[in-house]
Amino acid sequence: MFHKTILVLILTSLSVNSIYSQNEFLKTKFQTKISQSGQNGNKSDIKRSTVFQPEIAINYLWSSSIGDWDYIDTSYFEYDSEGYAIKQTNRDSGLDIVRYLTTYTESHKKTEVVTQNFNQSLMSWVNFKRTVQIFNEHDHVIEYRYENWNTSTSEWETTYGSKYFRTYDINNHQVETIYQDYQISTDSFVNRTKYINIYDSQGRLTSYEEIIWFNNQWENLSIEHYNYVSDVVTSIVTQEWDGTNYANTVRYNNIIWHNWTEVNVSEALSLTVQNWDNNTWVNIGRSNFTYDSYGGSIEVSQNYINNSWVNAYRYTETYDSLQHYIGDRGEEWINNSWLLYDESKYILTYNTEQQIIRKIEQQWDDFDLTFDNRIRTDYLNYMSFTNSAEIDEQHNNTFIKVYPNPFTSKLKIEVDANLSEKAEFILTDLSGKIVLKLKASSNFSIEKDKLESGFYNFTILDTNLKKSGKIIIE
Repeated sequence: MFHKTILVLILTSLSVNSIYSQNEFLKTKFQTKISQSGQNGNKSDIKRSTVFQPEIAINYLWSSSIGDWDYIDTSYFEYDSEGYAIKQTNRDSGLDIVRYLTTYTESHKKTEVVTQNFNQSLMSWVNFKRTVQIFNEHDHVIEYRYENWNTSTSEWETTYGSKYFRTYDINNHQVETIYQDYQISTDSFVNRTKYINIYDSQGRLTSYEEIIWFNNQWENLSIEHYNYVSDVVTSIVTQEWDGTNYANTVRYNNIIWHNWTEVNVSEALSLTVQNWDNNTWVNIGRSNFTYDSYGGSIEVSQNYINNSWVNAYRYTETYDSLQHYIGDRGEEWINNSWLLYDESKYILTYNTEQQIIRKIEQQWDDFDLTFDNRIRTDYLNYMSFTNSAEIDEQHNNTFIKVYPNPFTSKLKIEVDANLSEKAEFILTDLSGKIVLKLKASSNFSIEKDKLESGFYNFTILDTNLKKSGKIIIE
């Protein structure tokens, strides 16, 4: 799993420099991103009155030494009346190990997730860590905290967090957002970034400005301008601050949209990426997209070389006939043919009610040129719930923090979600080529090491999670 980078982080979009995977960037920016619904990850925006959730999930890891599945633990789920998971307890050989307690707002946004470990000697649950989110009346998060339990003081201690000061106009458009990060050394929140949105008289977003806090003052960084034809965005111009004025850098031009009516979303069919060079826009790349009726897509990116378009990368995302995600495939154009460089598969087994009873994840092995088993989950005892709205995808409100950004030696990444063992961090350069791939967790870091200075796009992928953004290495 990799790629198709969503260049929007938290509730903000960042300046884009990649010609590879513009589709997710555009979808997210205009809030037309497809949602993943329910435990099964069904790709649909359609509201449902009845949802089905498993009571039990048995978890395995593939053991290459024994050539078979190695049992890890069993998860037991409890739900509220509408099918939202409020408790997950993991047990091994009948013994409690860990549990996750979740609370929600009335609109079913997660406000608290508490992780507790079971102390066998005390025969009781002991707090371990907690994530807290506070929302405003617009259902936008205004504070996020990640906390560890201090066993000495029996209190929660914040290890990192963010605050979001949001301002709205009379039409409830968000016109300004100030982001602050928690500093553990001073036990306080400090300014980080400010975003300013400008709308026209028709309520359309026309510009988006990013300003950073540097040396105790706000400094301009970048701005994006959106151009419309008949209420449809046809181009996006990115400008960066040169110390005196905003100067052109990148333009996404000739954007053509496809209205995918089956699930009520619009996705890009094609776009051209241009750099500003010698006072004119110069082609550097383009992307073309095709879609099937299940929600799958194929994206072909090309580079503009010697006045010709040359294939660069091809990315395929596949869903089965029930619109469940079953894999990604990445290929690079080498010697006039497509060469596979990464692929993930999900093999899904259904019961007669078309509920997933087994999910197997496989990953392509470049060395053995075969698919390796990685994780298997067996789902048991599905229960039905009456729901007034669609079930949110498991990580729909997940927030990611990367800092410092830009960085010179070490970048820290924090995710407010309980990631699985298969979660991955993928870093791509401006051509879309993967330059770094490693296991992701709720709190991890990457070293500059041999990475060259410049702009990069990253994606964090898990079973029902795809979050992306941009980093700068100095």
